[in-house]
Amino acid sequence: MTELMRANRVAVKSENGEFVAVFHKTHTVVGMIHQSNAEDFKVDENTNKALAREMFRQYAIDHAKDFNIEYDPQDRRQGFVPKAQYDTDEALTKDALDMALPIMQGFANKMAEKYPVEWKGIDTEETTITPMTETGSGKNLIALGIEDGKYKSGNWAWANIGMSMTIGYEKQEVYVPFTMQLVSGQLKKCDMTITKFTEAVKAEIIAAGLATAEKLDPPKEKKSKTKKSEEKTAEETTVEAPVEEESKAKKSTKKTADNADTPAKLKRQRRSKKTAEENNAE
Repeated sequence: MTELMRANRVAVKSENGEFVAVFHKTHTVVGMIHQSNAEDFKVDENTNKALAREMFRQYAIDHAKDFNIEYDPQDRRQGFVPKAQYDTDEALTKDALDMALPIMQGFANKMAEKYPVEWKGIDTEETTITPMTETGSGKNLIALGIEDGKYKSGNWAWANIGMSMTIGYEKQEVYVPFTMQLVSGQLKKCDMTITKFTEAVKAEIIAAGLATAEKLDPPKEKKSKTKKSEEKTAEETTVEAPVEEESKAKKSTKKTADNADTPAKLKRQRRSKKTAEENNAE
C-alpha cells in the first residue's frame, strides 16, 4: 500500500490553460493535481473563472486521497487547535472564544501593571456571526461560490465573529468590543496588540465617563522658563561663592605675610640702621 503524503495547505494556480492544485506541507510541495487528470471534474465553460477556480480547489481537497495525498490542515502545535471546518454556529463561536480568551486576558493583565483595570471575562451571550461579502482584497465572495458566508456544503467559510470583553475599572465596568475572523474556512487570531488593546480600553473608560484622558495619563510637569532661570542663577551663585571667599583669604594671607617680622626683614632693618649711624658719625 502506497503511503499517503500529508499536506496542510493547498493553492490553485492556472498553468497552460488548466487549473493545478498544489499541495504543501508547510513550505514544501508534496503533490499536485492537474485538471486534465481530474476526469470527473466538470465545469460549465461559461462559469466565472474565479468560481471555477474555487470549485476545483474544493474538488482537489475532496479527492486528494485519490492522488496519494492526505490533506489535513489541522494545526498540530501544542495548545489551542482550531477545527479544520465549522458546520455549526456553536462550533465556530466556541473556537473563537477559546482562541481569544487567553490572548485578551494576557493583554488585560499587562495593562493592569500601569492602570487600575481588572479582567472580568468575555460575554458569550453577546457573540455574533456576520457573513462576509468580500475577501480582504475586495473580491466578491458570491463570485467565488460563497453565499451568506458559507460553502455549498453548508460549512462556514468567511465571517466576522463579534465579541465583547468586560473590564473592571475602579469598581465599575466597561465593555470593549472586538472582532475575530474566519477566512477561507480558517479561524484567524484577532488583529490586536497590547497598544491597540490599551487604547481601546481607555477609550471605553473615557466614553463611559469614568475618567478623563488627563486622569488616566497625567501630563508630566513642565518647568517654566522663569523657574529654570532662577535655578540656573542659584547654581551659578553657589559655585562662585567659595571661589570669591578663597580669593579674599589668599589676599589676607599675603598682606599678613608682608607685614610679618621675618628674619630677612629684621636683617634688612639692622643694615639700614647701621648705615645711618655711620653716615651721622662722618
